[in-house]
Amino acid sequence: MDTYINDALLAQLPPLLVVVPLIGAALCLLLRNTHAVRALALAVAGGALVASLALFAHTAGGGVLDYAVGGWPPPWGIAYKVAPINALMALLLGVVFVAGIVYAGRSLAREMPRRRLYPVYVALLICQAGFFGVALSDDLFNIFVFLEMASIAGYALVAATRTPEALTAAFRYLLMGTTGSTLFLLGTGYLYLATGTLNLSDMATRIPATSPAVVAAAGFIGVGLLLKAALFPLHSWLPNAYTHAPSAVAAVLSASSAKIALFVLMRILFQIFDADARALPLADAMLVLAPVAIVAGSVLALRQRQVKRMMAYSSVAQVGYIALGIGLATHAGVAASLIHVFNHALIKASLFMALGGVIYRMGSVDLADLAGLSRHMPWTAAAIVAGGISLVGIPLTSGFISKWYLVIAVLETHAWLLAFVVLAGALLSLAYSWRLIEAAYFRAPAPERARGGGEAPRAMLAATWGLIGINLYVGVQPSWLTRTSLEAGATLLR
Repeated sequence: MDTYINDALLAQLPPLLVVVPLIGAALCLLLRNTHAVRALALAVAGGALVASLALFAHTAGGGVLDYAVGGWPPPWGIAYKVAPINALMALLLGVVFVAGIVYAGRSLAREMPRRRLYPVYVALLICQAGFFGVALSDDLFNIFVFLEMASIAGYALVAATRTPEALTAAFRYLLMGTTGSTLFLLGTGYLYLATGTLNLSDMATRIPATSPAVVAAAGFIGVGLLLKAALFPLHSWLPNAYTHAPSAVAAVLSASSAKIALFVLMRILFQIFDADARALPLADAMLVLAPVAIVAGSVLALRQRQVKRMMAYSSVAQVGYIALGIGLATHAGVAASLIHVFNHALIKASLFMALGGVIYRMGSVDLADLAGLSRHMPWTAAAIVAGGISLVGIPLTSGFISKWYLVIAVLETHAWLLAFVVLAGALLSLAYSWRLIEAAYFRAPAPERARGGGEAPRAMLAATWGLIGINLYVGVQPSWLTRTSLEAGATLLR
């Protein structure tokens, strides 16, 4: 009986991960009290983390959980499918949103008027519901709907401070995101025209070997998702969005927005088009664009003095690493991309959170603000160091695991030039990360900063170091992540 109840509850988790955050968002609109809204949002995010852990444990070793909405079996009805790759993405989202909401309380209160705080939690929960829907849905049109739900909430989150810079950044994000969504929807229509179904698993069995509609669909969907992922040169919305968004929002979006777009691209490219994806021009185009993104993003990051913008351009480079693994279209390449999706999300979220701590005390985060940071904000400075060395890929950090598997995947294809680009990107990451470390530990603070304002609040530090702790744990014990990613890569490219 207990086993039956547990299995029955487990089967309901995929839709609940979408429905419960939406109900929470509606309740937040009714409550409006900042403390009550934050407590409710944290409870919802905490429950989602527990549910995602249960799904991850259930699918460990290759298990699959299917859920048919309304009892209508696919392809006739809407379906959720939780395979290891879906469970891994759900786990990442669960961790990120819990950390983000824990962090948001004190951070948002410093950066925004109190009366405008509760809508941010509403938008965060809508964003969470959308991303979970994308991660778990097995229906292409539903993925589009959930992706739009999360995107619209993301536009509002970027504009939350209502400064002219934030509003401009949100408008640019809206224009680029809407363009990407339109292309994605067009591609979905072409695939439906070619296959007569919207279910991903069913579509994979019906897709014709050669068809102009399929080629057009691949092009529209690929460009649309790469716009949302901000792969260079389609990245123009990202730097301003991450720079001018509230610190908590920048942390959550940097860990989820581009990653979920690349996750969808991975599923469509390999689950629908199967192993023949290598023959599609999209895969070859990614192999060309990814190295450019790695180098260009890193160089642009190196030129910045505003540190949030530096980290934003760093994200452009890191998207290039993920795209490179996808473009290889091999088991090892897809696995390396998944590993880096997970690891970079933790690294970049923790870095934006650490920078948010600097903003909390100093009001800005130019490179000059970091001078002597270790003297009056030692934990925050140490968090920046931990994130920086992870970006570089120093051993015993999750970033090392990512780059190690990516280099192996590249070398398996004998693409020596691409391996050199990966290593060159790591050196450029060291260059701009060292600027932060040098300022924090080897420069004297300006006289007006000499006494500082003390450390960031404990909740903000707890969220930051929680993500760093997972980052370091993955660097020491990566087997669970690499095993899941390798299983997912083998499943997608069967």
